[in-house]
Amino acid sequence: MRTSIWLSALIVLFTLAGCNKAPAEFSPPGGNFKVSMPGKPTEKTQDHGNSAATTHLYASESGGMGYIVGYTESANFTAGIATDKLLDAARDGALQSSSFKLLSEQRITVDGNPGRDLSMRNGQGYTMRLKLAVAGDRLYQVGVAAKNDEASSPKIETYVQSFHITGK
Repeated sequence: MRTSIWLSALIVLFTLAGCNKAPAEFSPPGGNFKVSMPGKPTEKTQDHGNSAATTHLYASESGGMGYIVGYTESANFTAGIATDKLLDAARDGALQSSSFKLLSEQRITVDGNPGRDLSMRNGQGYTMRLKLAVAGDRLYQVGVAAKNDEASSPKIETYVQSFHITGK
């Protein structure tokens, strides 16, 4: 499973400057999630070839922060892979495909589903907050990247907490 698609989108987004866009509920058809996302998200889909996985990624930018939400869907997630190992692999993939270093990690649940809450920082002056959750055959991800001086912005917490899994 590759997580570089969303990290690439975040890197592009948090280099952009923009005006603040009001958050609005976003729930794409078939996504089985909802989130209060600023701006109009753009969609990118990637098939992962032999792993029979597909990633659906939605990204937006507002006020110099990059917002991302999406999921990777694969029958392999329910084929005997332990949830903790899947979450470990997702975390490791995110770190390996980016210049970010892990600052903190917490085990969480998202609407009753196991997950991880990660904080990361890179040497270019950015902090990322990333939540991962596994529900059925999907690995969900919701994250925000911001300049280090914006890392404690209440907008970040509001965004990640607005994410809910609405189906399995």
